[in-house]
Amino acid sequence: MSRLFHPLLLLIANASEHRLAKHALYLKEELAILRARVPGKSHTKPEERARLLKFGKPLGKDIDRLISIVTPITFHRWVRKERRGYKPAKPGRPRKR
Repeated sequence: MSRLFHPLLLLIANASEHRLAKHALYLKEELAILRARVPGKSHTKPEERARLLKFGKPLGKDIDRLISIVTPITFHRWVRKERRGYKPAKPGRPRKR
């Protein structure tokens, strides 16, 4: 009985995957248009970096083809720093002891 539905499930899964790929391409183009309107570099805030890491790490190496806000090298550097427990230094002059 389950073999009867297997081709149907495979057809539905492939159609959904194809549709999701089209959505991703559209969103990537939309982002490229918006980025063209904003001159210069965009600097990410710590909260934005955390969000990018949260959603980007599960993608593994596929993130290299998808990421456009920062370079893949920067993203992988953030991952390494997060893994090591890196905390950024507080700005300003160190306190006297």
